[in-house]
Formats: sequence, structure tokens, C-alpha cells
Amino acid sequence: MKTRFTSKRRLPIIGVAAALVALTAIAAAGAALSTKASAQASCSTLNLLTWEGYAEPAAVKPFEKKYGVKVKATYVGSDAELVAKGATQKGTYAIMNVGGSTRGRQVAAGAIQPLDPSRLTNWKDIYAPLKSPYRLNGKLWGVPSDWDVNPFVYDPTVLKKPPTSYSIMWDPVLKNKVALWNEISLIFIGANVLGMDKKRPATAPGGVFNLSDKQLETIKAKMLTLKGQVRAMWNTGGDAIQLFANKEAAAAPAWNYIYQQLKAKKTPIAKATLKSSGAVAWVDGPGIGAGVSTECKDMAYNWINWVTSPQMQAKLGLSTGYSVANPKARKYMPAAEWAKSFAQTSKAVKTAIVRLDPARPDKYQQITEEIVNGLS
Repeated sequence: MKTRFTSKRRLPIIGVAAALVALTAIAAAGAALSTKASAQASCSTLNLLTWEGYAEPAAVKPFEKKYGVKVKATYVGSDAELVAKGATQKGTYAIMNVGGSTRGRQVAAGAIQPLDPSRLTNWKDIYAPLKSPYRLNGKLWGVPSDWDVNPFVYDPTVLKKPPTSYSIMWDPVLKNKVALWNEISLIFIGANVLGMDKKRPATAPGGVFNLSDKQLETIKAKMLTLKGQVRAMWNTGGDAIQLFANKEAAAAPAWNYIYQQLKAKKTPIAKATLKSSGAVAWVDGPGIGAGVSTECKDMAYNWINWVTSPQMQAKLGLSTGYSVANPKARKYMPAAEWAKSFAQTSKAVKTAIVRLDPARPDKYQQITEEIVNGLS
């Protein structure tokens, strides 16, 4: 360094000083860039464990460009899969979907970590009724990003009138045409058909989230009478979409995302929100996985704030058909879409039951598997 400076003796004194200042600034800038590069290198990929529809290009691409990170989504097909992967792959997923029906199990398994509300830029704007499921043991475990009441979707060329209850699945016109989700919602559907979901609170003994062995066996027996009606069991939204697109299925208790995708494909499809639909209302949102690096934790907060912002909420709401959690998204949505995805769901949720963790998740999963095996 000394030799290099002495070679510049012909520079005026002021020029040497200026050069030193410039070099110092360059060095400082280089150090800052190096630090930023190092942080990005340690979190070059933001891994998400989530549901289909929650990592759409409309949200992912601009985020990647802004933060210089790759977003990689791994999709799940059931609550059980979400809980299991989060529990057995700690440190892998910086962002983990947290739902009202999974948060207790995720916390118990140590799969997610509590959030710092002061780092959540949109928390104050989130629709107040959606916040309570995310507080557990005095801590906050996730941020609501969307919610809905799952509809019944059907092919209007097969079912000429909109169905009014799940009992339509036993109609002879749907022989070998019903598609069922391989998930514990099968229990909730059976409970609804048998009138077992009327007790409140739903978490009390005998309520839909705390059913007895006898009740569960009765539900299983009822659901197994669908043998012959069921064409297939589906695990992911893509599976269900393919079944309808191929005309293999004509009816299914499904998701609005599935309906939206089929509609976009010009597949004959309609949906009905049943007056008595049982435990099919839900709330979902991002949380932060346990064991992730500090850099990825910081990036995870960026993602949470990104997808709960009014602009991104609007884009995801229009893409998935789900209701947004941040009402400020209304400014960025067509009035008709806002009415369908928020106002309409707000009305429907009053007659539905928002899903929570069952008191005995292992028993519910066992009965679900026995129903699936019996119908397959």
C-alpha cells in the first residue's frame, strides 16, 4: 500500500486527500456489499411449506427481484402432512403455513417459532376475527393471510340443480363420479350429514372437534356407504383439477382454488356454499419454521409482510378466490370480486364452523385412513 501511494507523488496534496476519501468510501461500500452478499448467500433460497395457491408467480417473482432471493415452495395436501413435515424437517422451511386446525400440533411439535409482533408491518390491519387462532400460550405463531368456507363443486351438466347438502353424494346420478379429499374433512362431512356437528362449543366433548370413539365409528360406517359412488380420492388441488378436467369426477367437497383453476380452463364447473356445511371454514397464514438461520428468519419476516400487504393480498385473492385477511386490499380489487371473496364469505362463515385442532388428532387420522382404505 505504501509503495502504491508514493508512486502518486505528483498529485497535489488536496488530490491525495480526496483520493484517500474516495478509497475509504469504496472500501466501506465494498464491505457493505460483501455483508449483504453474505447474508443473501446464507439465505439464497427461502423455502416455503404451504398449500397450492400461496406461492403464485404474481407474489413470488417481484419478491425475488426485490430481495435477491429464490423462493421455493413445497406443497402439502393435508393438515397431517403439514404437521409431520414441519416436525421432522426442522430448519428446512423458513416459512411454514400455520392454520387454525394445525397451530396446536405445530407448537407442540416445536415445528414453528413465536413471532415478534413489532416486526409485522400489517398486523394492525388484519381482520380482527381471524387473529385469535394464532395466539396460543400467550404467544403469536402466525399471521392470517386468507380464509374461506370450502365450497361443494360440481359439473352442472351432470347435476342440473345446485346441491343443498352433502347428501347429494349418495344420489345415484353420481355413481362413480364423486371425488373426495384424502383428509380429516371426511370426518367433518360425515358428522354434518349425521347431525353431529350441532353441539357448541365445537371443542367440548361430543363436539365436532372432540368426538367420542362411538361417534367416530358411526361416521366411518356412514362414509363407507359411499362405496361405488367414489371415483377417486385426491391428495392435492392439482389431482382434483385433473379429475374434473378429464370428466372423471362430477362432484366434490373442494376448495375455491380448485374452482378458480377449473373455471380458468373453461371446464364446465359450478360451486355451491351449503347452508349447513359444518367444519369447512378455515383460516391460514404464514409462520416461521423452527431452527432456521438468522438471515432466513429475517427474510421470512419480509415474506410475511409482503404477502399480507394490501396489494399482494388483492393479487392472491383474485388468483385463488379465497377471502383476504387484510381488508385494505379492497382498494386494489374490483368491487364484484371484493363482494365475492370477502363480504360473501363473511356471511357464509356465520353458518359454518372454523376448523381447529381436534382434541385427538391421532384418532381422527386413524379413522380418516380407515375411511379412505374402505373407499379405495
